[in-house]
Amino acid sequence: MELDHSSLDQPPLLKVFEGILASQSFDLVESFASEDLWKSLLPQEKELLSQLFLIHGERLQSEHDGAIKALRSFRSACSLTPNKARVWFRLGSQLALCDSVNELIESKEALERSLSLDDGFFDAWYTLANVFVRLALKQNNEQFLLEAHSAFERGSRQFEKNTTTTDVGCPPAFYWHWGLSWFLYGRCTGEPSELQHALTLYKKAYALGISSAEFFNDYGNATIEFAILTGQPSLFEQSLSLYEMAVSLSTTTSPEREVHLFNLGCCYQHRYEQFFEQEYFDKAFALYEEAAALRSSFSSVWFKWGQLIFAAARYLHDSELLDEAIEKFQKAHSLGNEHPVLLALWAEAEAFLGSLYDRADSLATALHRAETALNITEQYVECWHALVTCLFELGRYFSDSKYFEKAKGIVERGLAIHPKSALLWRMLGIIKGALGEGQQSPQLLQEALLCFHLSSNSWLQKHPGFWSDWGVVLINLAEILQDERIAHEAIEKFEKAVELVEDPDPQWFFNCGWAFGIIGECTEKEEWFERSAQCFDFAYREEPEFHHAKLHAGLSLFHLSLLTGHKETYLMAAQRVEEYLELEYEDDSAWEDMASIYLHLIEMDPNPTYIAKTVHALNQTLALGNQRALYYFACLHALIGAYSDAMEDLQLAVEAGVIPIPEEIESESWFAILKDHPTFQEFLLVLKQLFRANAIGEQALENINPV
Repeated sequence: MELDHSSLDQPPLLKVFEGILASQSFDLVESFASEDLWKSLLPQEKELLSQLFLIHGERLQSEHDGAIKALRSFRSACSLTPNKARVWFRLGSQLALCDSVNELIESKEALERSLSLDDGFFDAWYTLANVFVRLALKQNNEQFLLEAHSAFERGSRQFEKNTTTTDVGCPPAFYWHWGLSWFLYGRCTGEPSELQHALTLYKKAYALGISSAEFFNDYGNATIEFAILTGQPSLFEQSLSLYEMAVSLSTTTSPEREVHLFNLGCCYQHRYEQFFEQEYFDKAFALYEEAAALRSSFSSVWFKWGQLIFAAARYLHDSELLDEAIEKFQKAHSLGNEHPVLLALWAEAEAFLGSLYDRADSLATALHRAETALNITEQYVECWHALVTCLFELGRYFSDSKYFEKAKGIVERGLAIHPKSALLWRMLGIIKGALGEGQQSPQLLQEALLCFHLSSNSWLQKHPGFWSDWGVVLINLAEILQDERIAHEAIEKFEKAVELVEDPDPQWFFNCGWAFGIIGECTEKEEWFERSAQCFDFAYREEPEFHHAKLHAGLSLFHLSLLTGHKETYLMAAQRVEEYLELEYEDDSAWEDMASIYLHLIEMDPNPTYIAKTVHALNQTLALGNQRALYYFACLHALIGAYSDAMEDLQLAVEAGVIPIPEEIESESWFAILKDHPTFQEFLLVLKQLFRANAIGEQALENINPV
C-alpha cells in the first residue's frame, strides 16, 4: 500500500482542525477546550485551533444567550495565541457588551493588550474609547472620559495614517461616539468649550451621512445643553429639529422610542416655560402621554409631565391643573424617583393647593417635603424656592409674620449660593412686600421693588404673575405715601400681566381698581373712581365667587358720590354693598360702610326706608362686635333730630373708645343741627380736654420710655 506522504508530514491534529474549518462544524471545537491538551499541541495546531475558537465565538455572538459561550471561546483563543492582537480585540469587544464594571474593566485590559501588540489597530482604539465612556457612566468618574478622548484621538490618527485617500474620514459613528464623550465631559465641567467640541464632531458625523434615531437624539441633547449654557435661543429651534428627526426615524417597536419622545417633549416644555404659548404645551403634553403609554415605568416622563402641568397651573392660576400636576408627581415618586427637584415642585404645588382650599395639613405636608428636598442638596434653585414658598403660604394662612421672617432668611441663604436666580430675587421681593405691608414700612416696600427690578431681565418677563406681584408692592407703597405716580406704575404692571394671557386673572382687574382708587383719593377727580368701580365690577363678573370685588365696587361708587353728590350714585353704591353682604353676612366693616352710605342719603333725603336700612346696618355692626356703630348711631339721631339720643350715643362712643377727635366731630355736617346746642358745645369742650390730657400722658410715657 502506497503511503500518503502529505498526511504523514502534517501534525497529528492539524488535519482534524482543517476538517472542522472545511465542514464549518465549529461546535466540534468545544471538545478541544482542555488546557492540558493544548500543552501537547504544536505551534501550527495552536494557531489553527485559536482561529477555530475565534470563528466559533463570533458565530455564538449572534445566537440567543450565546454571549457566555462566546466569551469562553474568545478566552480560549487568547490563551492559545496570546501574541495575536485580533484575538484580544475579539475578547475585549465581547466584554464591552456586558453591563458589570468588572467585565468592562476586563474589556479595557484585553483591548489595551491588543493595542500593545498593534497600536495601529483602529477598531481596538474605537472600542476602547467606548469602553472608557461606559466606565465613566458606571462609576461617575470623569477621568475615564479624558482617557476616552485620548483613545478617540489615537484612533483618529491611526485611521488617517493607514488611509491613503485624503477625502476619506473615520466611520461616521466614530465621530458620533467621540462627540458623545465630549458631551458627557461638558456636563461634568459645565464648560461651553467641551460642548462645542461635541457639536463639531456631531456635525462631522452628520456630514458623513449618518442617519439614525439614536444619533439625532444625542445630537439634540448636546445642542439644547449648549443653548441653555450659552443662552443662544436660536439653537433651540435646531434642537427641536434634531429631536423631531429622532422621533421620525424611530418606530413604535424601537427600543428607545419613548426616550426620543421624552426628549422632544422636554424641548417643547422648555419652549413653553420660556414663552407660555399653548401650542408648545399641547405638543409636550402629547409627547409625554405617548412615551408613558410605551413605558409606564419611565419615571422621568411622569416627573417632567407633572412639571409641565405645574408650570401651566402657575401661569394660568388653574387649580384643576394643580391637582393633575400633583398626580403626575405622585406617580413619578411611586416609581422610585427621589430627585430633589421632583420633591420640591411637588411640595410647591401642594402649598398652593393648601392655600387655595385653606388646608393647614396640606401646607404642613408641603413644608416637610420641601425641607426634605433641600436637605438632600442645596444645588438646585427649585429646592430653595419651594421651601420659601411653603413658609410664605403658611405665613399668609396664619397671618403670622414670623413665617415671613423665616422665609426671608432662607431665600437670602439661597441667593448667597445662587446669586443670579431670578426666581429667588422675585420671591425675596414678594416676602419683603408682605413684611412691608404688615409693618406699613415704605423702606421694606422699596427694598421689595429693588428685588423685582433685579429679577426683571429674565424669562419672568413672560410670566403674568411676576408683573402682578410687582404691582401689588407698588400699590401698597402708593397707599402709604398717597403717591399717584406710584399708583400709575402699579397699573402699568397689571396691564402687562393682562396683556400676556387670553384669560386674565380677575384679581389683576381688582388690583387695577385699587390703584385707580388711590389716584382718585390723591387727585379728587371723579374719573378715577369711575374707572376703579368699573374694574371691580369687571372682576366680579369674571369671577362671581370674588365677593370682595363687589364690595369694593360699592366703595368706589361711594367715593364718587361724595365728589358728585348724586343720589343715584349713592344708591348704586349701597346696592353693591348690600349684594356683597348677602354673601358675606359677617363682615362688620361692610355693615359699617353701608350705614355710612345711607347716612349720606338721609342727609339728602330723610326717607324712612333709608333710616330703617341704616338702623339695620348699625345693629348688625354692633352684633358683630364693632362698637364704632355707637358713633354712627349718634350721627343718625342727630340727622333725624333726636338730640338726646344723639348725645347719649356720643357718650357711649367715648366710653367704648371709638369716638373721633373733636375737630372731626365739629366739622361733621351730620351734627350741623346740634352745633349751637349748649349740651353739644359742653360735650366738645370736655372731649377736647380729655384728648389733650391723653396726649400729654402719651408724651410723658414717651419721655420716660424713649423709643
